[in-house]
Amino acid sequence: MPCYRQRPACLISTPPRTTSARADARYKPGDAVALCIRPEHVIILRRDRPHASSLDTTLDVELVDEVASGNSHRIYLKAAGTDCLLEADISAHPYDVMGIGKQREWRVALTLEYAIAVPL
Repeated sequence: MPCYRQRPACLISTPPRTTSARADARYKPGDAVALCIRPEHVIILRRDRPHASSLDTTLDVELVDEVASGNSHRIYLKAAGTDCLLEADISAHPYDVMGIGKQREWRVALTLEYAIAVPL
């Protein structure tokens, strides 16, 4: 993904989207970077609820794998139309109530204030 410098973040072009992430001054326009976000900042959106227009970025994703570990689940998601994989941590109760394991197609929101650009 090419990084386009915009202070204090960089704009990351990932067709069909451009998004922003925190970055330090070492990046130059055109540098290849990865967009990193911790699993607890990937938010599964409920289909039956309207979503705030203030969400930074939403992505359509497919649930490709999951691991249960007591009171939480780590789910692995593939962003539609890309090879991009995301991990999300979901507490057991919302996982059950939302029926996350019963369907493959979801939409997630990324909290970009926690996203960081790192060199490839």
